[in-house]
Amino acid sequence: TVLFSIVKASGATITWIYSTLILQTVCRPDMLGRVMAVDFGFATMCEAFSAMAAGVLQDDFGMTVWNVYYLIHITGIAITSFWIIYFYLRWRLLLELKEDTNLSHK
Repeated sequence: TVLFSIVKASGATITWIYSTLILQTVCRPDMLGRVMAVDFGFATMCEAFSAMAAGVLQDDFGMTVWNVYYLIHITGIAITSFWIIYFYLRWRLLLELKEDTNLSHK
Protein backbone atom coordinates (compact mmCIF):
# COMPACT_ATOMS: atom_id res chain seq x y z
CA THR A 1 0.00 0.00 0.00
CA VAL A 2 2.93 2.36 0.53
CA LEU A 3 3.92 1.92 -3.11
CA PHE A 4 0.40 2.76 -4.30
CA SER A 5 0.33 5.80 -2.01
CA ILE A 6 3.58 7.01 -3.55
CA VAL A 7 2.21 6.48 -7.08
CA LYS A 8 -1.01 8.30 -6.15
CA ALA A 9 0.88 11.19 -4.60
CA SER A 10 3.11 11.44 -7.66
CA GLY A 11 0.08 11.61 -9.92
CA ALA A 12 -1.56 14.25 -7.75
CA THR A 13 1.64 16.30 -7.75
CA ILE A 14 1.95 16.13 -11.53
CA THR A 15 -1.69 17.14 -11.93
CA TRP A 16 -1.24 20.06 -9.56
CA ILE A 17 1.88 21.24 -11.40
CA TYR A 18 0.08 21.08 -14.75
CA SER A 19 -2.94 22.95 -13.40
CA THR A 20 -0.62 25.62 -11.96
CA LEU A 21 1.14 25.97 -15.32
CA ILE A 22 -2.19 26.25 -17.12
CA LEU A 23 -3.32 28.93 -14.67
CA GLN A 24 -0.11 30.86 -15.29
CA THR A 25 -0.58 30.77 -19.05
CA VAL A 26 -4.30 31.59 -19.03
CA CYS A 27 -4.45 34.34 -16.39
CA ARG A 28 -3.66 37.97 -17.01
CA PRO A 29 -0.49 39.04 -15.19
CA ASP A 30 -2.35 41.50 -12.97
CA MET A 31 -4.73 38.73 -11.79
CA LEU A 32 -2.19 35.91 -11.43
CA GLY A 33 -1.40 36.48 -7.75
CA ARG A 34 -5.07 36.49 -6.78
CA VAL A 35 -5.83 33.38 -8.80
CA MET A 36 -2.84 31.50 -7.37
CA ALA A 37 -3.86 32.53 -3.84
CA VAL A 38 -7.35 31.13 -4.43
CA ASP A 39 -5.85 27.93 -5.87
CA PHE A 40 -3.51 27.38 -2.90
CA GLY A 41 -6.25 28.33 -0.44
CA PHE A 42 -8.66 25.87 -2.01
CA ALA A 43 -6.02 23.11 -1.94
CA THR A 44 -5.32 23.78 1.74
CA MET A 45 -9.03 23.80 2.53
CA CYS A 46 -9.53 20.46 0.76
CA GLU A 47 -6.61 18.94 2.66
CA ALA A 48 -8.09 20.06 5.98
CA PHE A 49 -11.56 18.86 5.00
CA SER A 50 -10.30 15.41 4.00
CA ALA A 51 -8.43 15.04 7.33
CA MET A 52 -11.55 16.14 9.23
CA ALA A 53 -13.78 13.79 7.21
CA ALA A 54 -11.44 10.87 7.88
CA GLY A 55 -11.58 11.62 11.62
CA VAL A 56 -15.38 11.87 11.61
CA LEU A 57 -15.69 8.59 9.69
CA GLN A 58 -13.44 6.86 12.21
CA ASP A 59 -14.84 8.41 15.39
CA ASP A 60 -18.55 8.79 14.66
CA PHE A 61 -19.14 5.97 12.19
CA GLY A 62 -16.71 3.41 13.62
CA MET A 63 -14.80 2.88 10.39
CA THR A 64 -11.29 1.49 10.53
CA VAL A 65 -8.35 3.28 8.96
CA TRP A 66 -8.40 0.78 6.09
CA ASN A 67 -12.11 1.32 5.44
CA VAL A 68 -11.54 5.09 5.26
CA TYR A 69 -8.54 4.47 2.99
CA TYR A 70 -10.61 2.34 0.61
CA LEU A 71 -13.52 4.80 0.67
CA ILE A 72 -11.26 7.72 -0.23
CA HIS A 73 -9.65 5.77 -3.06
CA ILE A 74 -12.98 4.58 -4.46
CA THR A 75 -14.24 8.17 -4.34
CA GLY A 76 -11.12 9.36 -6.17
CA ILE A 77 -11.50 6.68 -8.83
CA ALA A 78 -15.17 7.57 -9.31
CA ILE A 79 -14.43 11.28 -9.68
CA THR A 80 -11.54 10.62 -12.06
CA SER A 81 -13.70 8.27 -14.13
CA PHE A 82 -16.44 10.89 -14.34
CA TRP A 83 -14.01 13.54 -15.60
CA ILE A 84 -12.43 11.16 -18.13
CA ILE A 85 -15.85 10.28 -19.56
CA TYR A 86 -16.95 13.94 -19.52
CA PHE A 87 -13.88 15.21 -21.35
CA TYR A 88 -13.94 12.32 -23.83
CA LEU A 89 -17.56 13.06 -24.72
CA ARG A 90 -16.84 16.78 -24.91
CA TRP A 91 -13.84 16.11 -27.16
CA ARG A 92 -15.98 13.95 -29.46
CA LEU A 93 -18.63 16.67 -29.64
CA LEU A 94 -16.03 19.30 -30.50
CA LEU A 95 -14.64 17.06 -33.25
CA GLU A 96 -18.14 16.58 -34.68
CA LEU A 97 -18.79 20.32 -34.59
CA LYS A 98 -15.46 20.97 -36.28
CA GLU A 99 -16.27 18.43 -39.01
CA ASP A 100 -19.72 19.97 -39.52
CA THR A 101 -18.15 23.41 -39.82
CA ASN A 102 -15.56 22.14 -42.30
CA LEU A 103 -18.28 20.43 -44.39
CA SER A 104 -20.46 23.53 -44.46
CA HIS A 105 -17.58 25.62 -45.85
CA LYS A 106 -17.08 23.34 -48.85
